[in-house]
Amino acid sequence: MSEEFKVRLEVAIEAAHLASRYCEHIRQKSLYEDVTKQDGSPVTVADIGSQILISNCILKAFPDDLIVGEEDADFIELPFREEIDKFIAANNIHLVHSYERLLSKPVNQTESRPFWTVDPIDGTKGFLKKSDGQYAVCIAYIDSDGRPDVAVVACPRLRDKGLIVSAIRGQRYIMAAELTSDTTELEFTRVVPKNVQDNKLMCCSAVSNHVDEQVLNDLMSKFDLTPLRLDSQVKYVLTAMGDAKVYVRCPPNGYREKIWDHASGDLLVHEAGGCVLDENGQLLKYKLSGFLDCRMIISSLDCQLVLSMLELYVNQ
Repeated sequence: MSEEFKVRLEVAIEAAHLASRYCEHIRQKSLYEDVTKQDGSPVTVADIGSQILISNCILKAFPDDLIVGEEDADFIELPFREEIDKFIAANNIHLVHSYERLLSKPVNQTESRPFWTVDPIDGTKGFLKKSDGQYAVCIAYIDSDGRPDVAVVACPRLRDKGLIVSAIRGQRYIMAAELTSDTTELEFTRVVPKNVQDNKLMCCSAVSNHVDEQVLNDLMSKFDLTPLRLDSQVKYVLTAMGDAKVYVRCPPNGYREKIWDHASGDLLVHEAGGCVLDENGQLLKYKLSGFLDCRMIISSLDCQLVLSMLELYVNQ
């Protein structure tokens, strides 16, 4: 494990922890009003503020790094925008750039170089649910080969106090800690994934336009699985920890997968001993453009199951 990756992981953990605290502050006090983006997905001041805080942490430590995040400055003037200012002031956070700069995307999206990808709130629809919704703060550092080197997924509503999970490429294990609501240092321990042999849970999206129901039903029937519909990369976390047998992503025709929806969870599952493959049985490749070139993604600690599912899908 390189010293560089350790430092990058520490920065990513700090950023995800801070952003999670901010998001929960906004959610618990209902200091938001969602606005619908052009793609039909909601965005709130929690999404925008979270990305500002994460980008600031990264660029403070690595001023020359590139960041590809889900949000941009188009929605900087959302309702409750002043809550970002208040949180930053209350926590004595020094911003290294303006909000607009912290939300900007790289100009040259064709070059091949390492970069960060950030989903400040993966599962905004889950964030908006009052009771049982799940969401995650996701950060990954992508190498020039298009694969993640460092990953952090913070799940503020998973289990009693929330959970943050991390991985470094080549480490061959993942770490997890309970989230804290203040600046208390997080106590990480190594995760021992559960045996998924008799597990029947198949994670899938809770968002209808992210799912081809026919494909999903065929897989459930063939492999005797029960759906667990959830928002966000919490699905990858449950898969990496063995709480779910498999996560199937099969959007309908016309939907383009985004890199920030998968990069962090991808590394977690791989380092936990599993695999994440597209419909061609290939590893996912993450690009500065922000899009993935695939139609289906299946992940599990049971790699033979992944291959069997892909074979069924391809031969349909």
